[in-house]
Amino acid sequence: MGLADVVNVERQLISAGGDTTVSGNAGNVVAGAGSAAAEIKLSTNTTLSVENKDTTTGNTLAISSDGTNTMDNGKLQLSALAALGEGELTKALADSFQSVVDDAITVLNGYRGDVGSTQNQVESAVRNLMTQSTNVKAAESIIRDVDYAKESANFNKQNIISQAGTYAMSQANSAAQNVLRLLQ
Repeated sequence: MGLADVVNVERQLISAGGDTTVSGNAGNVVAGAGSAAAEIKLSTNTTLSVENKDTTTGNTLAISSDGTNTMDNGKLQLSALAALGEGELTKALADSFQSVVDDAITVLNGYRGDVGSTQNQVESAVRNLMTQSTNVKAAESIIRDVDYAKESANFNKQNIISQAGTYAMSQANSAAQNVLRLLQ
C-alpha cells in the first residue's frame, strides 16, 4: 500500500466517521482491515497521524502541529494544522484538515512530475548518446574497411609492378646474352 492509498483511507475515515471526539491524554480510532488498515492517533502533543499498517511498506502520513514539513522514508508531516485542540478531534476539524492534505498531495504530485520529467530527459539523453556511439563505431568500421581495401589494392599494384620489373630485367638480361652469343 502506497502513500496515496493511506491518504485515501484517511479521507474515508474522516468522511465516514461522523462526529468523532477523542479526548484525554491519548486515543486511537482504527478503521479498515488487513493491509489497508489505517489508524488515527491523537496524543497530548496534538499530532494526528494516519499510519499504514502494512508492515512491508511502512508508509506513514503524519499531520502535525509541531511546525515541521518533512517527507522522509515514506513519511509526510504537515505543519499547517495548528488548529488541533489539545486531546480532541472532531469530524469538522478533520474535514478542515482535508484541504491541507489535498494541497500536500498536489505538491507531492508536482515533485513526482518534476522527477519523472527529469528522468525522461536523462533517459532520452542516454538513448541519444548510445545511438551516436553506435553510429561512430559503424563509421569507424566503414573507414577501416575502405582503408584496408585501398591498402590491399595498393599492395597488389606494387606487387604487379615489382613482378613486371623483374620480368623486364630478365628479358633485358636475356637480350644482352643473345647479342653476346651472336657476337661470338
